[in-house]
Amino acid sequence: MKFKASPRFDRLGAFIVDYVLYMTVISIFMILMYFIDQRDLSGNVTLAGFSSTMRIIVNITGILIYLGLTVFVPTKIFPGQSIGKKVMQLKVVTSNQGVAKWYHYLAREIFGALTLEGTTLVYMVSNLTRDLMAILLNLDQQMIQQWQTIATFIFIFSVLLAALTPQRRMFKDYLAQTQVITIKE
Repeated sequence: MKFKASPRFDRLGAFIVDYVLYMTVISIFMILMYFIDQRDLSGNVTLAGFSSTMRIIVNITGILIYLGLTVFVPTKIFPGQSIGKKVMQLKVVTSNQGVAKWYHYLAREIFGALTLEGTTLVYMVSNLTRDLMAILLNLDQQMIQQWQTIATFIFIFSVLLAALTPQRRMFKDYLAQTQVITIKE
């Protein structure tokens, strides 16, 4: 049975649903942790506002929450689907149209939101990744800004790939050997 690639705007709709869900969950977590750390919510909640140890804990835990939502949910709860893909009737399969496994989803997120396609303009979790790497590897702000710029260009290239190619595969899909298909009748 040959599957049909996801319609262009259905994939965007799934992204928007997932984005709002992930942003909400991670933001609530960060606000709670900020209150625990600072005992104050009168200012803006930013990573720089956390104490150094709490900042590392928040980064790691935020990334793990994101991975739980993007790897565990489509592997164990809604096979092949995030919440957004379920709403939009889409599914992730391997590039040879087999069942995607947990490592396919992990690769999609590592190559996608966490690193290569992780532009701050779109993914909050990419901020967590970059901040954690800056702390652990002692990266200066200029290096972080360069990483952000490169990620933005890769993200734009990836969106163009998905919009203009027949299989609608993003760059992360090629690297993770996956494809998003429609399951509409």
